[in-house]
Amino acid sequence: MKTLVWLLCALLVAVWTGTVVTLLALTEWVLAAVSAGAGGDAGAAASAAWGDAVGRAMADLSQWPVPTWLAPWIDTAGLEALATTMLGALQWMGQVWPDVGSLMAWLTPLAWVAWGLVVLMLLALAALVHWLLNRAAAATSMAAAGETAGPGARVG
Repeated sequence: MKTLVWLLCALLVAVWTGTVVTLLALTEWVLAAVSAGAGGDAGAAASAAWGDAVGRAMADLSQWPVPTWLAPWIDTAGLEALATTMLGALQWMGQVWPDVGSLMAWLTPLAWVAWGLVVLMLLALAALVHWLLNRAAAATSMAAAGETAGPGARVG
């Protein structure tokens, strides 16, 4: 049972790691597409040109190349919907923070810190369940030893 707990923990950590890596890759892909729509470097584009860059990027959404590593795993229609959602968020972000070029510079470390915190919580939960299983097994063996020894026998 304890092995199953640790295997489940490892599976959850692997799924969580894949999720973080995929979301960071998709974010980098959308930022690169927006940067290309801005004429190269979105960080160098003025805040007034930001809206035009996002508009051009949204108009050319069907022209964006799907990353080769992602093509076999996702439906392109779903990817376009995700990209449109991310572009809407980036358009809002561009109004609040015009220098979107530096977005990945702080988003990547922030995502990995969040990853580490979630992994620590998963490990702590697995350790707690492991400890509880040990206590339950000890209590069960003590109870079984007491029952087989008879009512007046000393245990321990």
